[in-house]
Amino acid sequence: MGSECSENEREFRYRIFHEAIYAIENDIKKDLNSTNKDKKQYLPFGLINHDIIKKYKFLSNKNFDSNEARIKKFDYKDLIKKNENKDFTNINKKFIFCFPSNFMFVNQDFLDIINDYIDKEYSKHLRTIFNTVV
Repeated sequence: MGSECSENEREFRYRIFHEAIYAIENDIKKDLNSTNKDKKQYLPFGLINHDIIKKYKFLSNKNFDSNEARIKKFDYKDLIKKNENKDFTNINKKFIFCFPSNFMFVNQDFLDIINDYIDKEYSKHLRTIFNTVV
């Protein structure tokens, strides 16, 4: 999605990204609104930086904007979720934690696809999958 591909390829990659964002959002809303607790199950999710929605606003629009997708070059480092370090060593000297912050969920399928397109330098940050109940 960066400068290494043609405009047609960039549009195709953004379209996959757009579809993945809407698929996960709909899945999560459906799970949150479900009253049937028996169907709740652990699902694999990856985390990416939520700020991509601010920088690439057309990804959050209901209708995909092909023109903007063809023009806007994607910076892969924008995918990497932020982490926040918490130091509780005043309680116990081993209590230093690193928590993801400002993230959004994506399906494992999406991570598998996006890893085919991004540089290996950035893909190592997207390999962690969390089994989560919504």
